[in-house]
Amino acid sequence: MKAFWVGAAAVALFASTLAAAPPAALAGSVELSPITLQMVGKERTTTLRVRNTEAQPITLQLRAVDWDQPKGEDAYTRSQTLAVSPPVFTLKPGETQTVRVVVEGVDSVKTEKAYRLILDQIPESHLKGDAGVVVPIRVLLPVFLTPSASSRPKLSWSLSASPSGGVLTAKNTGNARERLVGLKVTSGATEISNEQGLSGYVLAGSSRTWPLSGAGAGTAKVSVTGEGLFEPIKADVSP
Repeated sequence: MKAFWVGAAAVALFASTLAAAPPAALAGSVELSPITLQMVGKERTTTLRVRNTEAQPITLQLRAVDWDQPKGEDAYTRSQTLAVSPPVFTLKPGETQTVRVVVEGVDSVKTEKAYRLILDQIPESHLKGDAGVVVPIRVLLPVFLTPSASSRPKLSWSLSASPSGGVLTAKNTGNARERLVGLKVTSGATEISNEQGLSGYVLAGSSRTWPLSGAGAGTAKVSVTGEGLFEPIKADVSP
């Protein structure tokens, strides 16, 4: 049987690539489509298709969480308004399950609301009650409830010094998320490195921070370039 389990680094790598992936993605033995779910305006339902490309049956679990960035980092709490059906299912080889995703108890929104679906494969050993520790692959799928098709992000950037170097902050005052891909931070001709990878989402009404290291990080003017969801990112940021 083909192994479905991967290390923590591989899980993080797959999760980070979802932002730039096409409308369908292969995660180990599971094909997902779409990889970003969005409801616009008065829409409150959508669907996710999950297909087993494995040669053996697999059992999957889906959990819905609210997605916030209260301290410049992603935070998740169990959602009281996003629901999935069915939350647990078993797929035979080649079988596809359509999952219904519903927002309940939310009338209108002026600022985009963000959720994530956490997809886990339930280990066979766990189903049988066997002892032992395994780490199944985990995929985090973005789900957005967007005010309108014209909703857009609006970023502003700031830079501050820290004991370990510097901190770059992107603040989104728009009413929709921004998705950042392939960003680079340079000071003159020198590229300023960051240990966590300068990419990801900045949610509507939230801020995202990244630690920077290298000579002059946090004390000298920097340039930020890359790709956003709707247009290229280009900003000059002073401490």
